[in-house]
Amino acid sequence: MKKKPTIEKPKQESAPAEQIEEVRQEHLHFLEVLERVDASIRRSTDLQQVLDDVIATVLSIFESDHAFLVYPCDPNATSFTVPVMHTRPEYPGVQRPDEELPMDEQIRDYSTRVLATSGPVVFREEESRTAPGTVARDFGIRSRMVLAAHPKIGYPWLFGVHQCSHDREWTVQEKRIFKEIGHRIEDALNVLLLLRNLRTSEEQYRLIAENMTDLIAMSDEEGNFAYVSPSYRTVLGYEPDSLLGKPIYELVHGDDLEGIVGLIEERKIDYQPAAARYRMRHRSGQYRWFETHGRVVFDDKGKNKGAVFNTRDITENRRLETELRQAQKMEAIGTLAGGIAHDFNNILGIIMGHSELALHDIPESYAALRNLKEVRKACLRAKDMVGQILAFSRQTEQERKPVRVLPIVEESLRFLRTSIPTTIQIREDLSSARDTILADPTQINQILINLFSNAAHAMRDKGGVIEISVRNARNDRNVQRMDPDLAHKECLLLAVRDTGHGMTPALMDRIFDPYFTTKDQGQGTGMGLSVVHGIVRSHGGTIRVESEPEKGTLFEIAFPLVDEEAAPEETSRPVLPTGTERILFVDDEEALADATRQMLEHLGYEVTAKTSSREALQAFRDQPDRFDLVITDMTMPSMTGGELSEELMRIRPALPIILCTGFSEMITEEEAKRMGIRAYVMKPASIHEIAQTVRRVLDPVEQE
Repeated sequence: MKKKPTIEKPKQESAPAEQIEEVRQEHLHFLEVLERVDASIRRSTDLQQVLDDVIATVLSIFESDHAFLVYPCDPNATSFTVPVMHTRPEYPGVQRPDEELPMDEQIRDYSTRVLATSGPVVFREEESRTAPGTVARDFGIRSRMVLAAHPKIGYPWLFGVHQCSHDREWTVQEKRIFKEIGHRIEDALNVLLLLRNLRTSEEQYRLIAENMTDLIAMSDEEGNFAYVSPSYRTVLGYEPDSLLGKPIYELVHGDDLEGIVGLIEERKIDYQPAAARYRMRHRSGQYRWFETHGRVVFDDKGKNKGAVFNTRDITENRRLETELRQAQKMEAIGTLAGGIAHDFNNILGIIMGHSELALHDIPESYAALRNLKEVRKACLRAKDMVGQILAFSRQTEQERKPVRVLPIVEESLRFLRTSIPTTIQIREDLSSARDTILADPTQINQILINLFSNAAHAMRDKGGVIEISVRNARNDRNVQRMDPDLAHKECLLLAVRDTGHGMTPALMDRIFDPYFTTKDQGQGTGMGLSVVHGIVRSHGGTIRVESEPEKGTLFEIAFPLVDEEAAPEETSRPVLPTGTERILFVDDEEALADATRQMLEHLGYEVTAKTSSREALQAFRDQPDRFDLVITDMTMPSMTGGELSEELMRIRPALPIILCTGFSEMITEEEAKRMGIRAYVMKPASIHEIAQTVRRVLDPVEQE
């Protein structure tokens, strides 16, 4: 049997083994390369340092001439930078790190092409020299491989390598490694950019917390401080660390605890913020007002984890709010005062006019003379009271002149000693070397009477001591707190202290309110301290009050001193000047017109009295040369005294006119003079004021 020939199969066992080994080596190289990149990433958490290490490793891995990152890889950007570049010594880079480079058309097309590809993009020699041409020319690039990295924060980055020494052929394995490194860079950018943003935010919040004047605090679920901002040091004087772990209520004024506790307790099941106003104790022991906005913090299961508070010092705002409310109340009472001043002054004018006429007609031997003098004195007091109300309401300016305060205080003390019970002692310290201020003496007397009366009333049941002191002060700490503008001026400090029942903080907040009083019905109107406040402020002074229940009350007033000397008081009544001129007198109040007519006739004048401004105007038109002087009321129906004066002066421009008014809301003395009115008289006017004013207007040369 013929033996079949044996066909020997070629030995192929070695080829697969070589290929397997080659694949294994490539895989080991792949893992080794990625481990080197990962090690570079793990070495630091600083973004710039990590990118620098990774690019240096990439340059070594690929043995390229350049390895780099570009940001942003965005065709719509106007410029780009090269944050990181590593090069071989013989092929140095051209761009400086972070140098702004223009995004020209070639680079824009280049970026668009890279972004449209998910894997590496290879540019051979002919393409490398034209895309982008300027970079290729400057670097001498002959081949490049680039890839877009897409982190979740910001714009894409461009990762690439250049070969300048030759036109390099990039293998599949190199492209695979390059792509994987690109993914590693992308992941690192995600983490490091987020970390950098968090650090930036943390630094920003830290700077805000450390430099803001608001107080920021967090409490734990037990109500103790868990975080305290540095502003507690500057605002309240406490070191933040010294408060940690202490109850957040520890600094709150005892009377205000209910509000701040309620801020938390009432909101434990509510996610909405709440607000409260209360006082907190400064390290010095003083209390300041604060407004807090707080929110309870819950975990994802709805459990209370504590609260966060934003607190602002509102002490100054509260003072300004108080002043605004006071000003609004002054305006309201001023409106009321202005409304009644005209009618009330007319009534006073009638009483005063007829009283003075009777005083001049009744012989000295008649008993009725003393009674009429008391009536006139009461009218003058009532006139002063209306003046106080109008001054307090800022509707009129009282006459101010240099006045010595000590004699007024001594006179008021004489009155006080005769009107208080013997159970109240009076102690005085009138040690002021200088006591002259620019003031209305009647108003200063009004201040003293009000303060003395209030002090005596506070001790009417148990008795006590009233201390009155007058001294000079400059750079006084209390004056500084009351009014910084007065702090560096030399001031007269007037203080009235009593040992009476005192006041709570709630009462002290309202003592200057019009019509607010703690006195029983019939014992006070609540206007006294409001008038005091208005007078003090209108004199450029300031007032403060200290009081505690059962520990008495202190009122302290500061007035700026003046260098002028006070004029000596008149000791005798001046002689009434008289005349024979013809006067047109106009007032819509018939009784007042009649009383004033009689007063002027008593002085020798020929008087025509009218109760209608339009009738007076017609009478003047009929005989414009008949009258030497016109005296007119300001507030009248149909035509005011100001309007009447303008019409009269159109007929006779040089006509002397005296304008009378009960309050200056409609026209001031300066405005009246600008109109050509010769004199301005506040009602009710005594016969002496009228007599002197008439002669001053009719005899201006002689008066000079």
